[in-house]
Amino acid sequence: MQVNVQHKKVASDALMQNVAEQDVDIVLIQEPYVYQKSGQIPGVPNAYKQYHNGSQALAAILIKKTISHLPLADKGGNTAAGVIVDTRDKGAVVVVSLYCPRNEQAVSEEWLYTWARCKKVSKQV
Repeated sequence: MQVNVQHKKVASDALMQNVAEQDVDIVLIQEPYVYQKSGQIPGVPNAYKQYHNGSQALAAILIKKTISHLPLADKGGNTAAGVIVDTRDKGAVVVVSLYCPRNEQAVSEEWLYTWARCKKVSKQV
């Protein structure tokens, strides 16, 4: 599932309810609603792990804790979040949530380099 909640609490609450009801495996979120003090997305069901860059995040990923995965290095600043998912029988898949602001470079060169090397890393998953 992919959604832009535009930093709105009501949209985030509805998303979390939908995620729990539909038993979604992976959620890509742009402009997540994040508590400023805790730096966490509120209401994430206990069965999920969240990846993002804190209270200023523009991209996030929620993934079930039961899915074998590794987070990508946090080099995308607040505009990218990524995980490498082990599919067991078909190898690894890179999943990236990316927010692309207008007229700006979306992610750092260092993060792009890390992402480009994921194929090598994914063989170790």
